[in-house]
Amino acid sequence: DDYHPDWEQTVTAAENSSENGTHIDASTVPNIFATQDGVTFKQATNVLLALKNGKKEGFAKIITNAIMLGNRINAINEAKENYELDLTDNPDLKASPQVFDPRKSYRLNNKESIKTDGYSFNSGRNPAYGTPINYYLPDTLTKKVSIEIRDEKNQIIRTLKGSNEIGVNRVMWDLRYEPIYKPQLRTRPTGRPWVQLNGEGWRPLVTWDLDLWSGQYGPRVVPGKYKAVITIDDASFEKDLVVLKDPLAQGSLADLEAQVQFSLALREAMNVAVTMINKIEYIRSELLLLKTSLKKNSELKQVDRLMGIATQIAGSLYDIHLTGAREDAFRSPMKLYGRLSALASEINSSSIDFKPTDQQGAVYEVLNQRLQKTKGAFDELIDHDIAAFNKQLNDLDMHIDIEKKMEKSN
Repeated sequence: DDYHPDWEQTVTAAENSSENGTHIDASTVPNIFATQDGVTFKQATNVLLALKNGKKEGFAKIITNAIMLGNRINAINEAKENYELDLTDNPDLKASPQVFDPRKSYRLNNKESIKTDGYSFNSGRNPAYGTPINYYLPDTLTKKVSIEIRDEKNQIIRTLKGSNEIGVNRVMWDLRYEPIYKPQLRTRPTGRPWVQLNGEGWRPLVTWDLDLWSGQYGPRVVPGKYKAVITIDDASFEKDLVVLKDPLAQGSLADLEAQVQFSLALREAMNVAVTMINKIEYIRSELLLLKTSLKKNSELKQVDRLMGIATQIAGSLYDIHLTGAREDAFRSPMKLYGRLSALASEINSSSIDFKPTDQQGAVYEVLNQRLQKTKGAFDELIDHDIAAFNKQLNDLDMHIDIEKKMEKSN
């Protein structure tokens, strides 16, 4: 059972095992290939599953061809043709689904530099960032693969969807919490009828992405212990995950914990803002439809009054003049959603591993106060104005039901 954590040493051990007749345990070897190319990973793992039965003949050559040279040789066919390793008759490949032990992962920081290096064929490529979760499916009958990432308190912090292809599948967890909700605009900017909605009746909220996109990702987790719960149809597997601190980072673990807690508070504030945006957009779109259906002047005046309140609330949450063009961000002031995104972007992409500054905390308090004030006006609109208007619409068999609309859209 010679096993070395370094895959090159494992190949050497395999060569020695072929010479002295000893057996290398291949059941743990697939973890070594976690940073290798996805196709080669599948090929090598399937070969190693066959080799678990002791059919180690030609082991070193298969691994050398499929992994060390990285030349995408079809290791499965080579094993069958040259070494009589028929994977179709291997009981391991006909067994129930298997989940491999994940490797430890580093919470690495991006190193910013001048972006003058263009793509070239001799440029190196880093492996995918995060923790790879690898599992084997013996057939294509699997209908659903879901993955839950849990913290030490067993709380779900991220859910991922897995593929159901036959053989070895890989899902990467990017070491982040769930991202923020996505805003959906269901009205066009005033005076810009050429702005289009998609087939589902909405358009994305496009802000100045170069400065704000990082704030819309989920916060990165604190280094520590986590758990992956992999559900493959009715079968469930649990695997421990370990996230390590960037060895070059200068911030302390306490700094990281403060940073993540601050980021989570920002994410919560942004989700509150997005929830209001999505609901207020439904209200505005419903009011526009009602205006084409109602006949009485009193009813039309009520629609105009409610539309004015809804538009004012929407205008405090986001720039209602945005058309989808990136340059729109320079034409009107940034609103709450954009300002919260900018602050979150600073924390998620530029703070490295240090705690938030006092100034960042003060800005958050100001923005959160504005958000709560807007939420108060929003709640008043929903609970009082829209509720009263719905009573008037009952006689006309009409109703503004925002919750039902939201449920259908999800």
